[in-house]
Amino acid sequence: MENLELYLRNLQGEGKSKNTLVNYQNDIRDMLSFVNKKEDEITVEDLVLWKANLNKYASSSIYRKISAIKGYFNFLYDINRIVLNPAKNLKNVKVKNKEKPYIPMEEATALISHGKNARDKAIIAMYLSTGLRVSELIRITLEQYLQNDIYIETKGGSFRRIFLNQSCKEYVDKYLETRKNGAENLFVSNQGTPMRPECINRTLKNIAKRAGMTKNITNHSLRYTFVSDICDNYGIRVAQETIGHKSIKTTERYSKVKEEKIKNVMLSIAL
Repeated sequence: MENLELYLRNLQGEGKSKNTLVNYQNDIRDMLSFVNKKEDEITVEDLVLWKANLNKYASSSIYRKISAIKGYFNFLYDINRIVLNPAKNLKNVKVKNKEKPYIPMEEATALISHGKNARDKAIIAMYLSTGLRVSELIRITLEQYLQNDIYIETKGGSFRRIFLNQSCKEYVDKYLETRKNGAENLFVSNQGTPMRPECINRTLKNIAKRAGMTKNITNHSLRYTFVSDICDNYGIRVAQETIGHKSIKTTERYSKVKEEKIKNVMLSIAL
């Protein structure tokens, strides 16, 4: 895996996030396992067959996997590890822009009361107060919270500071009264171990079920609620800076200027 390690170090030097590095590493390893050849033996036909086997994944996942492999072979070609680049003309897929599962802030806030315990309520409050990704949420440490000094590493490798409103702090402080000792992470399991993304996602689904909500509640849908609320109340530029997006086009995908709101604005115009 010497070639792969070199490639990952190169990506790290470009400022790629830890999540991207892990995903790319897994994508490349899966491809190498599928074709069962060394990099300098892989042909265009091998990659075409590999690509055809990806139809079980979502278009966004396929796009990432192909991007990882194209980048990998471009890198190997540039450093003279391969003579021919089999991925040079490998076409990527178009990502389908599915409607994001939008939950109005009023509905999302009501979910807090349906949390099974203080920890679950604090998690909902944290999501709706910060718009963090699940990977960012689970990396917050108890020490960071207690010192009111929370910095989050973004996808691009930079850092942004997180500020918690008083309501959110009250929910978290209540949780700390019963928090299990163990890991340094702020949010831990009942055994005191760090919470995993799938555990938090399961927690959210259970909360939604208790609330009688039929909408699909995920980590990302609550992040979407936060960004949409900031866009509505403070504008997309503020939302971009708050959420840590490098490109405003990324923020625009979260912005939910509802058709009903546009309708009401236009109908309210008096001539």
